[in-house]
Amino acid sequence: MANRPPRETLEAARRATKKRDWPLASELFLELSRAQPEQPSHWNNLALARIHGGHGEPTCPQRRAVLLCPDNANYLNNLSARERGDARARLLERLLVIRPDHARARADQAFYLLQAGHADAALRAARVAHVVAPELSENLGRAAQAQLAAGDVDGGANFFRRYSVLDPDDRLGVRRDLARVGALDTDQAMSPAFVAGVFDGYSERFDEHLTGTLGYVGPRVLGGMLDTLSIQPAGRAVDLGCGSGLSGIELRRFADHLVGVDLSERMLERAGERGLYDALHKAEVVSWLEESSGGFGIAMAADVTSYLGDLAPFLGAVSRALLPNGILAMTVHERSASGFGIAVGDTYSHSFEHVETAARAAGLRIMAIERGAMRMEQKQPLPTMFLVLGKS
Repeated sequence: MANRPPRETLEAARRATKKRDWPLASELFLELSRAQPEQPSHWNNLALARIHGGHGEPTCPQRRAVLLCPDNANYLNNLSARERGDARARLLERLLVIRPDHARARADQAFYLLQAGHADAALRAARVAHVVAPELSENLGRAAQAQLAAGDVDGGANFFRRYSVLDPDDRLGVRRDLARVGALDTDQAMSPAFVAGVFDGYSERFDEHLTGTLGYVGPRVLGGMLDTLSIQPAGRAVDLGCGSGLSGIELRRFADHLVGVDLSERMLERAGERGLYDALHKAEVVSWLEESSGGFGIAMAADVTSYLGDLAPFLGAVSRALLPNGILAMTVHERSASGFGIAVGDTYSHSFEHVETAARAAGLRIMAIERGAMRMEQKQPLPTMFLVLGKS
């Protein structure tokens, strides 16, 4: 195949792209890039095929495309989405010099400025972007977030109302920012679309960052608690919010049949690569549990409640899916205040009383609890309850 003429290879790559056969498209564009390394479009297309397919490193080919054609707005935009920090800022600035009307780049610039703590500059960028492309929901969403970051709650709420018409699923997570300042019910803070987007973007560096940088130990601690309680293997087990499959490493030994459920398609791809699961489902966990046939002996939910508000619906759905005497092992970011709320790291925390009350209402009893830190958050140990609950 490597000896075919470049034109024939390009046609084959285009056919593979049209069919969304990303592994083949990646292979063919790599062949083209090696045969004609001076062509920036080959490197850019290789990167895009790798991104869509979820396999292979896309940033190096994107950088190569920009080096070969530094004034191409599309190449700059694609690379800026992958880079971080100052490198991303410089790319966006260059892109906006070339294309000052590039609305998505303006929205990205607003997001970067927000992350850097420059709320006023972010608001200006978002407003310009909205003028350029009023139909682009990101511009209104970033404007809402910038207003809230600047302390203007009413202005942020006004932008949010307009943004939510264009993006009712709230892919940017503006609801969370409103909930943080008390302008929205806390239980509505995180939409499934927002959470899925966060983890889709996080998937490539998830394991290394979570276990290496943040020292994540949730599944390991829960697995040890199940051992201490002498929990016997179950016929069927479910890994709720399975992510890349870190919990599956612990849970597999307790199950003859292991099911994983997660919102993020990219995370499910990573989980599938481990070869631990008998079935994987892309779904929001509570909805999936309510629609499933149940029959699980063991369920695990490691770092899942951080993205759920009121735990009553979740624990009720888990209980209904468990067999009599079934087991739920889960982590909960603990708060000293009552109830639940948005805490450090912009995720949910819950009080012990809230967990206990919701568990009792669901017919679950607390069999064991340990306190510690499942990971670091903003360089501080994250206060965590590790719990094993049994169905009455």
